[in-house]
Amino acid sequence: MVTNYKGNPEAARTALEQMNISYDDDTFLKCVEEGNTRAVELFLEAGIKLDAKTMYDANAFMLAAHNGHVDILKLLLSAGVDVNESSEDGVTALMVAAHAGHAGVVELLLSRGANVHAVSSSGLTALLLAEDNRCTDVIQLLKNIGAGE
Repeated sequence: MVTNYKGNPEAARTALEQMNISYDDDTFLKCVEEGNTRAVELFLEAGIKLDAKTMYDANAFMLAAHNGHVDILKLLLSAGVDVNESSEDGVTALMVAAHAGHAGVVELLLSRGANVHAVSSSGLTALLLAEDNRCTDVIQLLKNIGAGE
């Protein structure tokens, strides 16, 4: 049974504790990476800040994109994450998903306004990264909306 704890952050934190999940940034990022949608939902309802990053500068949005977790990306977007936010070196979630070959994630991000023309500080684009890994489905998706033009 899924319970909605919106407006009751303490109840959401209690629900996390009952699942033996600590309420902290590292555990939140681990739940995102592992695809634990229910735990991520509870973290968001409990008011977790979305600026936590791994030692590699990856935030929750990047981790979800890298691991192909569409449902978690939808939760994060609903929580106000900017679809075009980037790491310090200009890498976006679209680039991460394209490189990993997650066509479903790429479709979601594009449908939410991801910038297909974004360029990282090292000159990489989502299309270049998809081509680098021979992700043909992703390459086609990106070209269909004008990447590389």
